[in-house]
Amino acid sequence: MLKPGVILSICRDGVMPDALYLQAHQAKSIPESTGERLRLMLNDGQYAINGVFKPSEAQNAIENFKRYCILKITQYEITPTNNGKIFLVVDRAEVVEQGEKSEIKFESLDDYLKEHPEDNNLLKGQLPPRDSTMTPSPAATMPKKTVSKPPPKYQNLYSIDQLSPYQNSWTIKARVSFKSDMKHWSNQRGDGKLFNVNLLDETGEIRATAFNQVAEKFWDLLEENKVFYISKASMQMAKPQFSNLKHQYELQFDKDTIIEPCDDDSDVPKLHFDFVALDQVQKLENGAVIDVIGILKDVKDKQEIVAKSTGKPFDRRDIVLVDKSQFAVNIGLWNKHAREFDVPVGSVVAFKGCRVQDFGGKSLSLIPAATIVVNPDIEEAYKIKGWYDAQGSHQSFKSIAVESGSSGATSLTSKQSILERKTIKQVQDEKLGLKDKPDYFSLKATISFIKTDNFCYPACRSEGCNKKLLEQDNGTWRCEKCNINHPEPNYRYILTVSVVDETGQMWLTLFDEQATQLLGLSAAELLKLKNDAEDPSIESVGENALKNFINENISFKEVLLRVRGKVDSYQGQDRARFTVASLAKVDYLAECEALVEILSSYSV
Repeated sequence: MLKPGVILSICRDGVMPDALYLQAHQAKSIPESTGERLRLMLNDGQYAINGVFKPSEAQNAIENFKRYCILKITQYEITPTNNGKIFLVVDRAEVVEQGEKSEIKFESLDDYLKEHPEDNNLLKGQLPPRDSTMTPSPAATMPKKTVSKPPPKYQNLYSIDQLSPYQNSWTIKARVSFKSDMKHWSNQRGDGKLFNVNLLDETGEIRATAFNQVAEKFWDLLEENKVFYISKASMQMAKPQFSNLKHQYELQFDKDTIIEPCDDDSDVPKLHFDFVALDQVQKLENGAVIDVIGILKDVKDKQEIVAKSTGKPFDRRDIVLVDKSQFAVNIGLWNKHAREFDVPVGSVVAFKGCRVQDFGGKSLSLIPAATIVVNPDIEEAYKIKGWYDAQGSHQSFKSIAVESGSSGATSLTSKQSILERKTIKQVQDEKLGLKDKPDYFSLKATISFIKTDNFCYPACRSEGCNKKLLEQDNGTWRCEKCNINHPEPNYRYILTVSVVDETGQMWLTLFDEQATQLLGLSAAELLKLKNDAEDPSIESVGENALKNFINENISFKEVLLRVRGKVDSYQGQDRARFTVASLAKVDYLAECEALVEILSSYSV
């Protein structure tokens, strides 16, 4: 099965077999930030070569690897490194036989080529990747294609998804899909500057950064939406904390980097989207970065927010996007995006680079490298516009902020919600709210008690800010976040209630919207009821008036609740904290219909 000398013939003759059979006689697993990488010493029965599995194949290889096994390798590259070593980079392989240890002493391919440089055609140009799934043709002996023929000096073009540190002779043809501002820093080691760009081709995106003099050199040259030939940049592992791109590597421009404009951009896409439907946002992890497209339903006014920690002001604007899933999501725009956003309601808007947030329900916030495209010329945009003009403009939409991970109040009376409902004992037995991710569930329960001390707080009146205000000596109320003094606060609920059902009792927290719906009064109105009833000579009159209102209107009232359970640490102990996402009145007709269905499922 092994063909002695096949590795050397590839380097010498440039002919790459459809399948390469090699024996793995040494292996080492190398941990990296993107997962484990498998490093191998491979032989063809005569020569030995360094091999490495790309991360996409590494885990499978690690699980199935046994020493001296025979591998059938069908997708691979042979590439030199800067120090002269030759690497076989494996994209796809399978174990076809469990071999045995050989008594033959294999000669290192690197050592042989040092002594016989005339046999090393890799020095004259890197061999293209081999993919046995492609139909053999003249193009199969070239690197991954671009549609147009590049100038002669750029014949060795590679696609972005092929880039790895195991290549030292590559050129990409890519569009600048994003360019940051020039950023400056100063620390004990001195001053500096940098900017970064996202580079795009038909296979993906990769981030590139330029520092100091290199940043000055390329700042004016690199423009958003322009296409360039780029080569001789250094490569390193991507830093997920600074980039939302999926490529495992990123580029750093240095003094040797070559960047030249490309006039023919017809084969390079302007943007690459990976859209997520709005009804799926509620299922995503907090912090995930996604792309969305929809109809612009509402645009709020721009407001200035002051960071409490630094005192630095930020501009923010909130907009609402809807799509065919009949969900609506709030998207926060920041600074330049917030200031320059001037799009008519009803337009199709695509957002690339939205971070999922989970504070009082799911929402989205644009990252600094985000891109906004109005009425994009893509299929998804035409479909959404057609739907909206035909029916969407007359439909109502459910807010993801309220519905996060759940069905909302309007569906608490649905048959499905009734059949999937939990009891309090089930919540406790299943330890809901004590897991890594929040749990959502529905209850039918009775209000047994409401805490009437500290049921509300004085909140900021600025739109989008609900921070607690501090009363000043002059009678005004100050928001440290907005750096504004208000003549009076906007009181908001933080209401704690006890609920019971036939199986047990639990405590729930209701915030302003849900508490107002439950009590039928705003927090300010309920506070006024308490304060107006106070009599200095009778200390408890106000408190009694408040309790009487609750007892007469709320206590022992049965309600339907959608609850979010999330783990909370208190004095070093983990405990479940439950908040009400939505609530509804009991629909007794729907309850009876669900009960009939349950009874009919039993055989008589």
